Amino acid sequence: MASYGENVLSYHDTLLRQTDVGTLEPGKWVNDNIISFWFEYLEHEVYSDYEPFIKFIPPDVAQFIKSAAEIPSQVSDVSSVLESMNLSKKQLILIPINDSPTDAITTSGTHWTLATFTTENGTFEHYDSFAGSVNHLHAQAIFHVLSPILIPDRASDIELDFCEVACTQQRNNSDCGIHLICNADAVCKKYFLGDERPVSEIVSIDVINKTRNELKTLISKIRQRR
Repeated sequence: MASYGENVLSYHDTLLRQTDVGTLEPGKWVNDNIISFWFEYLEHEVYSDYEPFIKFIPPDVAQFIKSAAEIPSQVSDVSSVLESMNLSKKQLILIPINDSPTDAITTSGTHWTLATFTTENGTFEHYDSFAGSVNHLHAQAIFHVLSPILIPDRASDIELDFCEVACTQQRNNSDCGIHLICNADAVCKKYFLGDERPVSEIVSIDVINKTRNELKTLISKIRQRR
């Protein structure tokens, strides 16, 4: 989704404009810039102590990775990008999944989900707030590209290494991006902070319902301190 309007916040590699922040209003579909902002915030502030071990992939890079599943000639380009991000040295990689076609100029799909890749054992987990959506195919496409690049000495097996993880289900057609945002934080809490609750318990419907306003407040606070 293209963004336009007045600049609201420049934060690391993400520029939020009026239309981006507008997607946080009730009933709106959160766009890729909001997800990029949240991933930057988690990486540089919330989990900054774990930055050497974690990587949040922005939506545009996730889309680029997915393109290599359809265009094998792009695998070398994708591999170079991943190498520049030192992904092979990370323990946990978080990836936003979108059902946008790979030839789309912008991320233009209709559903967001979260995937995580653990380099230690090659496990790829998928968190879908609308279970059974087509996004599992897009997540599997990224799995097939990432696994041989990041763990070249280990044969990947999608039946063993790809797992759909139960998570809270959305109650409308617009909150998939909010679920992705909350699930990403929950996975990090479990992995780095030792939270033993399942993701579905950490991310309750109450948490989902509060998140849009909390994100708008967070953006406002960061803007004020600059």
